[in-house]
Amino acid sequence: RPPGGSLPARFARWLLGPLVPQTAAAHGLPADLWSVALDGSDLRQLTHLNADDPMPVWSPDGKRLAFLSGGGVYILNPDGSALTKVSPRGSYGTIVWAPK
Repeated sequence: RPPGGSLPARFARWLLGPLVPQTAAAHGLPADLWSVALDGSDLRQLTHLNADDPMPVWSPDGKRLAFLSGGGVYILNPDGSALTKVSPRGSYGTIVWAPK
């Protein structure tokens, strides 16, 4: 038997392969950033991006948040305002803020 199966089987895979859905890998479910008070009250959604694996960090002065996701790098105010995409190049991990 030849590698990859019989000639008819290989021809069928070649012919029908583009029509068969391929599997895709994902890091996790789409997510957004939320804030909550220490006592569990005041739950607020800060983003509406459905980002892939967002990882937020506080700026050194505590005035901004930044997060890295599969879709890019973003910064925003702690109340969710002024959401800005600063780079379309995403990744998975975290951001390290460095003071100037």
